[in-house]
Amino acid sequence: MHPIIGDRPHGCNKQNKMWKEKFAMETMLLHASALYFTHPWTNQSIAIKADLQSEFKRSLDILGISISEVEI
Repeated sequence: MHPIIGDRPHGCNKQNKMWKEKFAMETMLLHASALYFTHPWTNQSIAIKADLQSEFKRSLDILGISISEVEI
């Protein structure tokens, strides 16, 4: 099991508490960089892309992970 940091209902309270106390971070660290689907009425291919939020980028810095290592 790999809980998501900041996920209160399903995450690990010990990890959430540590991230909150040590790094002042309460944001859920879950990100969908892209969603692709076919529109149900038009059959058009839809692609929605999103940049990483600043708190997510900060968590990568804390963990020593560069953006180039993360598939976006």
